[in-house]
Amino acid sequence: MFGGNSFIDATVLPDTGTYTVLVRPSERATGQATISLRTVADQRSTITVNGPGGTATIPGPGATARLTFAGTAGQKVFVDVSDATLPDGCGVPTLLRPNGDVLKGGCVFGGRATIDGTVLPDTGTYTVLIDPSGRVTGTARVRGHT
Repeated sequence: MFGGNSFIDATVLPDTGTYTVLVRPSERATGQATISLRTVADQRSTITVNGPGGTATIPGPGATARLTFAGTAGQKVFVDVSDATLPDGCGVPTLLRPNGDVLKGGCVFGGRATIDGTVLPDTGTYTVLIDPSGRVTGTARVRGHT
């Protein structure tokens, strides 16, 4: 917690039951905290390389957008992000391999980002992950091309 604010990113609950949010101040600190819980709806959609692309929507804190596309080993692709209302920063977007491992990342600056030409190592379904940190919400236009 910094400056009176804290955030726990979206968490998939492994079991059905009652969970506890523990607030434990350090040393002799006292005070109060308002805690709210939200259900997060992640976006999943498909785009086509050299197609029209799609819009990634982050409707609430902790949400992610996953736009998938078919790729072939040896294919060189570029990922363009435009018209983003996300704040500047690195790690958004991220290109994931078919097994879920990170292949390459990009940075959003001034509403735009690029994951420069990347040779795909595998044939399969790749994912462009838009996962901003903290309480960020917004949209971004995502397009893949060769």
